[in-house]
Amino acid sequence: MARTFHVLYLPNVSLADAPCAEASVFSALRSIGLLSSRADERRDEVGRNVRRYAIAETAGKLFRKLVPDDFALGDYVESTVGRYANGWSLNQVERYDCPLCKAPFQHCSDAEAFAQILKDMQRAIVEFTDTGRPTRIHCPACSAPVECADWKADVPAAFAHLAFEFSQFPPFNSGVISIPAELFGYGEWLVDLPSAIQSAAAQPVGWSMGRI
Repeated sequence: MARTFHVLYLPNVSLADAPCAEASVFSALRSIGLLSSRADERRDEVGRNVRRYAIAETAGKLFRKLVPDDFALGDYVESTVGRYANGWSLNQVERYDCPLCKAPFQHCSDAEAFAQILKDMQRAIVEFTDTGRPTRIHCPACSAPVECADWKADVPAAFAHLAFEFSQFPPFNSGVISIPAELFGYGEWLVDLPSAIQSAAAQPVGWSMGRI
């Protein structure tokens, strides 16, 4: 069964500032009742610091009520400090737009150009996670070299030095999980993840997703 995850990432946070921003975000997500204080930490194959935070018990019970019984609800949030890019986005993206000439490239109507951008984006993801160097991808329409992180996409690759993966969560609506009053008991509970993260880090937040 495929596992779905959502990514909220901070594209403007530098590598040097990422640990401090990650701590601020964790504190904010814990304060709204989403996360417990338990975390498992490891370094992955390219040397990034990865922390896995457990979902708070009450939040987990509420989330369980929002999904079908056969849904394998995730019980953690994983943060990555270091060179992050979501390679699984390439299985979901349907459209890229050049930020310079605004030309759209769609999977269904611009197959050849779209396939070339997809191939170049895959190479850019490997280059960035291995070395940290951004790769430029030439636009098929205007021929301009565009940095990989600047391409607009319906499911972006999420190039960043700080990212949070929400594995098998209840359905996101632009990053907001709505728990109705009849389940929460005290009025509707809106878990506005992008706003909480943006406020804690004082940086803009991007969204991506993938299925494994």
